[in-house]
Amino acid sequence: MYKGDAEGRLLPVNIVGLENTPTAFTLCDFDGDLFKDAAVTLGDGHLYIYYSNGMGYFSDNFDSLGLGPDPAAAAPVDIVVMDVDDDTLDDLAIANNGTRTISIVRRSLEQNYFDATFMGSAGSEDAAPVALAVGDFENVTGLISDDLIVATKGGTIELFMMSGESAVWVDYDAATNNIDAGSEWIVDMTSGTFFGAPTPSLAILVTGADPVISPSGSYINLVKIEAENESDHIYSGVQRLVLEGADPVVIHAGVFANKDGDLAVGNGNCVIELFLQDSPGSFRHETMGILSERYLFDRL
Repeated sequence: MYKGDAEGRLLPVNIVGLENTPTAFTLCDFDGDLFKDAAVTLGDGHLYIYYSNGMGYFSDNFDSLGLGPDPAAAAPVDIVVMDVDDDTLDDLAIANNGTRTISIVRRSLEQNYFDATFMGSAGSEDAAPVALAVGDFENVTGLISDDLIVATKGGTIELFMMSGESAVWVDYDAATNNIDAGSEWIVDMTSGTFFGAPTPSLAILVTGADPVISPSGSYINLVKIEAENESDHIYSGVQRLVLEGADPVVIHAGVFANKDGDLAVGNGNCVIELFLQDSPGSFRHETMGILSERYLFDRL
């Protein structure tokens, strides 16, 4: 943990030892005290919740939970905060690549899980989830606000709507340029406001591209999702942002320079590429080194 000093510096405060290799990380309020707790998935297929004391430290108390039908084979790769039942409390969704499932974990540590899909069908290796994103993509009054987008090994994005104890598959779209050829794959994705519309859009980080499309082999695919009704959506407004650096590992949306959604991409050489949205759909590109090469990016 690092704490800002209000003068542009980060000071080390707290180090938390983990039981295994971390695979995904996010912050959430999991005990209702208004302080951000740390939710971490580990390589052994377990979720750990480390509770904050509000002073920059995590307490010695933590909770853990095995993920999916077989934690040892779960291989979790991504975790996001969402409200699965519109009770205004933080819940978690976790992508289990190894068992091709999505775990939904409520604050009580009650877990439900469902099969990930590829083009709407479960069971194939292409259905293995690789990244998650959350947003109100349905935008229909009376439905649970947070919907879940699952990116798959096969190169699709699959839209799920939360319904009671489970998730209902809605539809899918091809998220990479060469879904059938299999030459491209999705690394990460995030949601944000990238086209000025009230409905959230997706920024999908893709690698393995033909040099004609991107000399570095990597790009960001921006996709606007508009609901025609509860089962049909228009995936439009696609825009490609070409990356300079190879080996991208993570993408994050935030307000870095403008009121609209900006994007930051971290790559394996510890370089961050910024795409600053000066106006809806118009991005300015900047590059910055951030860490010594002895470190590796995993999350931003």
